[in-house]
Amino acid sequence: MNIIILGKNGQIGSSLFKTFMGETQCRAFDSREANLLDEKKLRKLIREIKPQVIINAAAYTAVDQAEHNEIEVFKLNARGPEILGEEATDIGASVIHFSTDYVFNGKKHTPYLETDKTNPLNVYGAAKLEGEKLLKAACPQSLILRTSWVVSDHGQNFLKTILNLAHEKESLHIVSDQVGAPTSDYFLAGMTKMLVYKLKIEDRNHFPFGLYHLAPRGETNWYDFAKLVIAEAIRLGDAFKVTPDMIHPIKTQDYPSLAKRPLNSRLNTEHFENTFGVTLPRWEDGVFAIMKALYQC
Repeated sequence: MNIIILGKNGQIGSSLFKTFMGETQCRAFDSREANLLDEKKLRKLIREIKPQVIINAAAYTAVDQAEHNEIEVFKLNARGPEILGEEATDIGASVIHFSTDYVFNGKKHTPYLETDKTNPLNVYGAAKLEGEKLLKAACPQSLILRTSWVVSDHGQNFLKTILNLAHEKESLHIVSDQVGAPTSDYFLAGMTKMLVYKLKIEDRNHFPFGLYHLAPRGETNWYDFAKLVIAEAIRLGDAFKVTPDMIHPIKTQDYPSLAKRPLNSRLNTEHFENTFGVTLPRWEDGVFAIMKALYQC
C-alpha cells in the first residue's frame, strides 16, 4: 500500500514515521517538504505520489500562541485538511487525520461521545473542529481520530516539561481539576497502523469511515500525572530537586493562560473499540513505555 505521512517531525508524526519506515511504499514529509500552507506544492506532491492513504499528523499545536495567530491556525488546521481531502477524493485515496478533545468545552460530567455537541473554548479547538468538517465534506472516505493529552519522548509535551522543571525548581504547582487520559504517541501510531492494515484488506466501499474518539482507557488529572511521572523517573534512576510530595495541586483559575482549556477531556472510545474489535490499553502503559525510552531502559 502506498502511504504518505505529513508532519513527520511532530510528536505523532515522528512515531508514525518509525512505525511505518519498514514499509517500502511509505514516504514521510516534514513541513519544509510538504507544508499545509503551500497549497500548490502540496497538491503537486500528492498528485505525483498518488498514495492510497494520506496520514495527516501536521498541525498548528501551540495552543496559547494560537490565540494571537488565528489566520495561520485556521489555514493549517482547517484549510489544510480540506486540501488533503480534495486531493484524496480526486485520486481515490483515504485520509487518516488527527483531531482533539479541545473541540468540546469540557463542561460535561462524563466522557464525551462522538455525537455530543461541540463548543471549543479556544482558537486551536475551533480550527481543529472546522478541519474535521471540511475534511469530511471533501473526502467522505476519511478517518478522523479525536485524541487527548498527547505525550511522547519527542518534542515538547507535558511529560517532558515536568521532568525539566523538577530538575530546576524547589517545588511545583500543577493544575488538578482538568481530567483526561494521557495518550502516548506509540499508542496512536500502533492504532493507525492497524487501521491502515484494515484499509488494505477490506472493501473500502463498506469500510466504516467517519469520526472516532481514540484515547487509552482510564483517566487522571495533570497533578496526579505529574506525581506519577516524577516517581517513575526516580525509580528509573533520575534525581530531582523536586520529589512527588513537593508537587502541590492548584485550580485552573489559579494558573492563568492565554487559551482556555476544557476541564473534562475524557473521550468515550466505545465506538472505536466496537467498530474495530479492539480493547484499548490503559494510559499508564503508554506513559511507562515513554519513560523507558527516555531513560533508555
